[in-house]
Amino acid sequence: MNITGSLLLGVIVGLTAFRVPLQPWARDGLTVGVMGGYTTFSTLMFQAVRQLEDGLPLAAGVNLLGSVAV
Repeated sequence: MNITGSLLLGVIVGLTAFRVPLQPWARDGLTVGVMGGYTTFSTLMFQAVRQLEDGLPLAAGVNLLGSVAV
């Protein structure tokens, strides 16, 4: 499930970034909300990448390490 969820999340993020622009709340609801219900691993990766893109490497690292450790 994590493999297909990650694939679907990548497709959704790619489409919304380059082809079908959505409001941030709609994109987050679709990716974190809907896909988060499908698989939590893809959501964790998405959040970590978003934190890295926002210039928050420490937050991304703590998020990843904390989620895996717990």
